[in-house]
Amino acid sequence: MNHHTAKWSEVVQHEFGFDWNIPYNTPLPHPLPMPEAVVESSVQIETESGHLNCAVWSPKGEPIQRPLVLLGHGGAGHKKSPYLVWFAMRLVTDHDFVAAAIDHLPQHGDRGGTSDIRSSVDWKGASATFDEAIDSIVKDWQATIRTLVKRIEVDETKIGYWGHSGGTLMGIPLLAKTPGVSAAALGKWGIEGTEELKEIFRDEFPEAVNRHKRDAPQLGCAIHYSINMDDNLFTQSGQIDLFNRLGSSRKVLWGEPGDHVGESYNSIAYQLQFLGDTLTDNP
Repeated sequence: MNHHTAKWSEVVQHEFGFDWNIPYNTPLPHPLPMPEAVVESSVQIETESGHLNCAVWSPKGEPIQRPLVLLGHGGAGHKKSPYLVWFAMRLVTDHDFVAAAIDHLPQHGDRGGTSDIRSSVDWKGASATFDEAIDSIVKDWQATIRTLVKRIEVDETKIGYWGHSGGTLMGIPLLAKTPGVSAAALGKWGIEGTEELKEIFRDEFPEAVNRHKRDAPQLGCAIHYSINMDDNLFTQSGQIDLFNRLGSSRKVLWGEPGDHVGESYNSIAYQLQFLGDTLTDNP
């Protein structure tokens, strides 16, 4: 396979040997293979609302302080979605980073997963409003950071975040309230949605738009932002509008053809390099 002409989904499917199109909450036919250099573990995080499990991937060998990248899954995903695990493995093997993920969207993964994102997800979860749900999940991420800094050898001055689509939905509020995160790769979200998106979010999307309009100018970290120009969920102008609202003085916009789930391997490789360079102070 020529990775540089392939879609990211094709690369992940090829390397893991599974059907990319199986429903997200269906058990995989076999465990995802881990390279010998990667150690996968689970850390319990105590939060205001209880506890949650955090998946952690780290380099094998003597523990030293390393950069940490938080991975935010998208809608219909979870903390061990194959694409997220693949991204974590690349961070560990290519950059010697630690990667970590939690289930951070209401009714996803351990929060009560559903296979039908269009009709079965209550985006507010147990909160009275979607805005309150966002605040609760931001606190969960902050508790995750505090716990990992204490329990795992990570450098608290070099923390990054990666998350597209639903990962950006929660990522922007997290970054606005967590100045310790110094680099982020975001994308596939905007402040103007298509009719298809409104079937998924219904009443919650206007709340998300208002939240992002408030939070986006507060972001100060380095940002890589990806958009798909044929996105079936967000208009191109709505995605660019959100990018322009990001307050960071160091931000880059990457655009390429494709619908919401389509993404080239080259795009992902550049995001990995962006996080790698930014968190290790390479220009």
